[in-house]
Amino acid sequence: TNGTVELQETRGDTYAHTTNGNVIVDSSEGYIKAKTTNGNITINGETTVREASTTNGSISASLSAQGTQDTKISTTNGSVKLYLYPDMDADIELKTINGKISAEGISLTLDTMSKNHLIATIGSGGRKILAKTVNGSIRLNKK
Repeated sequence: TNGTVELQETRGDTYAHTTNGNVIVDSSEGYIKAKTTNGNITINGETTVREASTTNGSISASLSAQGTQDTKISTTNGSVKLYLYPDMDADIELKTINGKISAEGISLTLDTMSKNHLIATIGSGGRKILAKTVNGSIRLNKK
């Protein structure tokens, strides 16, 4: 409940949850679901993210190009940074209310783009990646 959960080089599908602390996942195999209420979520390495959510914190996630499951990232009061392989195939939707959306080094085929909403395809599309926040920005970065 009150503390950080840290996973490093684990195998198998994992659900990591805390209430008042951070969740840190590094180079874990399998699908990851990470949740906290008052803390940040950081997911690094070749980890396949199924879901990451927090209420009061930011999320930084490196998404595996190999994943086939949909990915859902959400926070209320924090920013979202996603690191994507430029050769991955995915359909992306990003939403924010009080922030902006930006992408650097990622080739996207745009469907809808505004300051607060982006719908796009990477590569030939496929799995869905949804990221949303209320009070924060969303940034796509090249991995």
